[in-house]
Amino acid sequence: MQITPTNLIWLFNNWNLLFQSGYQSTKPWWPNFCTKKTSTSEQETYAWASRVMQLREWGTSNPLGVAGPAGAAGEREMTSVGTYAFSVPNRDFERTIEIDRNKILDDSYGIFDFPMRDLGRAATKFPDVLITQLMLNGQTTACYDAQNFFSASHPIDLYAGQIAAGSLQSNYFTGSPLTFDNYLAARANMMQYKGEDGLPFGVVPDLL
Repeated sequence: MQITPTNLIWLFNNWNLLFQSGYQSTKPWWPNFCTKKTSTSEQETYAWASRVMQLREWGTSNPLGVAGPAGAAGEREMTSVGTYAFSVPNRDFERTIEIDRNKILDDSYGIFDFPMRDLGRAATKFPDVLITQLMLNGQTTACYDAQNFFSASHPIDLYAGQIAAGSLQSNYFTGSPLTFDNYLAARANMMQYKGEDGLPFGVVPDLL
């Protein structure tokens, strides 16, 4: 094949189809436990608010309306809402395949079909690679609450506005062998994770 603009466009389109075929036919596993967010800037800052305290019976200090110490009748009880933020800088990734011009001239360019399709598969699976790296480094990488991602000291209420300071919960299970009993213990622990209102998140683990 002669190297002309028309032939190069044909090759590009053909390899692009193979790339897209590999990309779309590959199923990544990151959507099972991650949320996709669209980025429009060099760095994204994700902010969210803490959970709001449960309603209380007017004139009491008990948020669930159960008999408790009497509050100031007819007065509102102000509760602050904590806010959190976590910034993630964007990074660029690429992989370029070099094609020997003689392979085109000798009509041997077909040997690159599989690498082009495989590159599409690699692009789909690359988020899996990044997430795996984050999880493997989770014992030494801080997250939004300044604790390592896997830690036994995650504060339930970072600002102690609703839950007493010092209330902690753990997602650190490293070092325990993967046995049925340890699995049940870890699952039960996850189901008890609480928010700033002191109530369970309602986590039901379904992925191992």
